[in-house]
Amino acid sequence: MNNLGKLSIGAVSYLNSKPLIYGLPRNVRLLEPSALAAEYERGVFDLALIPVVAALQNPGARLLDVGIAADGEVYSVILTLPKPLPLIRTVSLDSSSRTSVNLVKIILERHCQRRVEYVPHGAPADAQVLIGTKAIDFRAANRGVPVLDLAAAWKAHTGLPFVFAAWTMHPRASLSADMLAQFRVATLSGLAHRQRIARDDFELRYLTRYIRYELTADHQAAIARLSAELRALSLLSSARLPAFV
Repeated sequence: MNNLGKLSIGAVSYLNSKPLIYGLPRNVRLLEPSALAAEYERGVFDLALIPVVAALQNPGARLLDVGIAADGEVYSVILTLPKPLPLIRTVSLDSSSRTSVNLVKIILERHCQRRVEYVPHGAPADAQVLIGTKAIDFRAANRGVPVLDLAAAWKAHTGLPFVFAAWTMHPRASLSADMLAQFRVATLSGLAHRQRIARDDFELRYLTRYIRYELTADHQAAIARLSAELRALSLLSSARLPAFV
């Protein structure tokens, strides 16, 4: 752990990331996804739990096989549907998450064949993209309002899990295989403490039922599919995929 304490580490400031930082040194810096990605791109972090879209936009990035994913419903990344989808004309986006913004565009434009106007978060809109605590709180307070779970929609259309974020090593970072192995053990150690991390039964169910943390070959295939979907919408220029280490 002393060696890990020398690293500059960044993570997202959401409930689903808590198990992955539980066993790490206490100097982990917590930011919203878009801010975290921006700091990663500036070279602030050796390792960061960045959005997968940010990793795709930085082909020199090297991914670990640990992150935040869902195999079907994720619960906390949603499009609210106060009216039926065919009647949706405008959608407000949460700029704090590049991945969710791009995912809703893929679901609506590529798979539902719907063209809508996207507006900033807080602007009047027929529907809104909500992530993290905002999504969880909305569902609790608006149980009669239908929502589209974006990870479930991705699974329905692709048959693949969806990766929201992955621990990513910056191209300038020089970490030995032993250091990476130490980091992987430390970040996964928190999974055994989810009952302690969760504040109530809902949070425990969320962390154990909805969120997946170890990335497999299926998740790598999902990242490749995401890259292809983004390029089809001209939202990503490079076809080069980040390497896994």
